[in-house]
Amino acid sequence: MPVLEIIRIGGVIATYSSSVAEPSLAFRRMMFMDLTLRMVIVYAMPESAKEQAIQDINQHLTNQTLQHRIGATYPLERFADSNEAIETGSVRGCVVVHID
Repeated sequence: MPVLEIIRIGGVIATYSSSVAEPSLAFRRMMFMDLTLRMVIVYAMPESAKEQAIQDINQHLTNQTLQHRIGATYPLERFADSNEAIETGSVRGCVVVHID
């Protein structure tokens, strides 16, 4: 797992999705790193938590302490290509569609 190369001991992995129904985990390595795996169900979060998350993310983006990893950009005319890139997993990072 590439994330295990950069996460600190005692870190938290939060996930809300998986491209496979039953992902495999590096259980022993994660156990000895004392990691927490947190499943996030956004639909079950209180509205106040969502609002706080939006404020926190906006603040970090404004301060440039959080940056999105943009893997590919597409014009609106190539929307189908952008979808295919996401579905096939051929792009690492966010896929952005420009609406000009």
